[in-house]
Amino acid sequence: MRNLTRLLMMMLSSLLSSFSLLILLQHCSYYCLCRAILWTAVPPSTNPRSKVNRDFLVDLSSATVVREVQDGRIWFETTAEEEVGSLRNLKARSIRLVALQSRHDIAVDDGNTDKILDENFIISSLRTQRDDDNNNVDWKKQLDSALDVWNRSGNRKAKPEEDVCFTITCQKWNSFMFPQLSSTQLCQEMSNVFIRECGWTRITKKTANNKPITYQFHLLLFDSSAILELVTFVAPPKTYLNLPKPGFRRLESFVVTKAANIIPGDVVLDPMCGKATFLIEAWTHWPHASTTYHGIDTSERQLQDAIENCQAAAPTDNSPIVHLTLGDACDLSLHYPNPDMVDKIITCPPFGRQFSETVPPRDLLKEWSRVLKTETGRIVLLVSEDILEEWVKAVFATAMLHLECVRAPFPLGPNLYVSLLVISKELKSNKQKEPQLSPSLLDWEIGTKQKGRTLWAKLRSQSLPSLVPFSENQQVP
Repeated sequence: MRNLTRLLMMMLSSLLSSFSLLILLQHCSYYCLCRAILWTAVPPSTNPRSKVNRDFLVDLSSATVVREVQDGRIWFETTAEEEVGSLRNLKARSIRLVALQSRHDIAVDDGNTDKILDENFIISSLRTQRDDDNNNVDWKKQLDSALDVWNRSGNRKAKPEEDVCFTITCQKWNSFMFPQLSSTQLCQEMSNVFIRECGWTRITKKTANNKPITYQFHLLLFDSSAILELVTFVAPPKTYLNLPKPGFRRLESFVVTKAANIIPGDVVLDPMCGKATFLIEAWTHWPHASTTYHGIDTSERQLQDAIENCQAAAPTDNSPIVHLTLGDACDLSLHYPNPDMVDKIITCPPFGRQFSETVPPRDLLKEWSRVLKTETGRIVLLVSEDILEEWVKAVFATAMLHLECVRAPFPLGPNLYVSLLVISKELKSNKQKEPQLSPSLLDWEIGTKQKGRTLWAKLRSQSLPSLVPFSENQQVP
C-alpha cells in the first residue's frame, strides 16, 4: 500500500512539474511575442510645432506607445505583430526601426568626458549591447533580431549567400555633447564594422552604379546617446520631395488639384504648365494608371524645367508621370482636334514680372471650353487678385461656361494675393449678364473647424499614399 501511495505521489509530482514547465514555456513565448519593439518616426512636416505634426502625434499615440518626442523624431514602441503592419498607414515621412542603441549614456558615469577620444568610441558603445537584466548580448544577434522584425514588416531580408549592399548617413543634433566628432568619420567607422564583421558592401553616391540597396541605416546622435536606425517604411514615391525646379509650392498646388475633383480615367490638362508643379502634385495624390496628365507650354525653357521636375518625382521604375509637349494654349487642335476630349483643366495664367506678354482671357477660355467635356468637365484657375475681375467677366462672356466658385483671396507671397476660379461646362449657354464677384470658400472647406493652410495641410497629409516597405521603394542614393 505504501509503495502504491509513493508511486501515485511521484506521478502527481511529475505531472505538476510538466504542467509548471508548460506554463513557464507559454509565459516565455508570450513574453517574446509581446516584447516591446522600439521605433522612430519622422513626422510629416519639417516644422516640429505645426498642426500637421500635432495631429500625427495624436494618431500615433492611439496606435502605439509613445516614449519620447523631440524635434524631428518621435520614439514609440509596438508589441503585437499586427501593430507592425499597421504602421504603414501612418502619415509620416518614414518609419525606422531602432536596430542598435547605446544602453546608457556614452559619457562615463562620473561625468568625465575626457575618455571620449574618437569616433570609434561612439561605435563601440553601439556594439556593447545589453539585455533587460544588464547581461552582455552579441550585437550581431541584436541586429539580426531587428532584421527579423524588418522582414516581418514586409521588407525582404537578405539570405546568407546573397550580396548585401547598404547605405549609411549620420545626423548630429544640436544637443549632442561631442560636436567636434566628424559625421563622415562616424559613418566610415560604422561601415568598417559592417564590412569587416558582416561582409557587406557600402554604397555611396560615387559607387552606386545602379546597385540595389538592401539596407539603409541612419546614425542618430543626440545628448550623449547614439542609435542606429534601419529605414523600414518610406513615403512613396517622393511625396515630400522638394522639386529641383520649384514653381508653386506643393501645398497651394494641392488645393488647385483637389478643387478639380480628379477621378480615375480623367484626362487632366494644364495648357500653361510652366514647371508642371500642378500636374506633379495631382499625380502624387491620384496616380491612377488610367488617368492621363498632359502639360503644354510655349516656352522650351519652362518645359525643360518641367521635365527635370517630373524625372525627380517619378517612381523608381522611371515610368512617365506627365506627358509634356510644346504648344499654344490658344490653339489645342494639334493635340485635341475634337471637342469634349478633356475632363479637367488646371492651370495658372501668367502674372507678375516673369511674363511681359499675356493673352486675352476670352481667347483662352473659348479654346479651353471647346476641348472640355460638357457637364462633367471642370476648370480650376489660380489667378492673381489684380486680374481676378477680368477673368470673371471672361467666364460669363464664354458660352456654356458656368462659374461655380470664386475662392476668397489668400496670400501667395509678399504683397501678392491670389484666388481660385472653379468653372464647369453646361449644356445651356450662360444667360447671366452681369457677373457678381462674391468670394467664398471651396465646397470642402465649408463647415470645418480648421481654416486656410491649416486645413489644407491636414487634408494633403491625409490624401498622401500609405507608406510602403523600404524594399519596395529601393533608390540609389
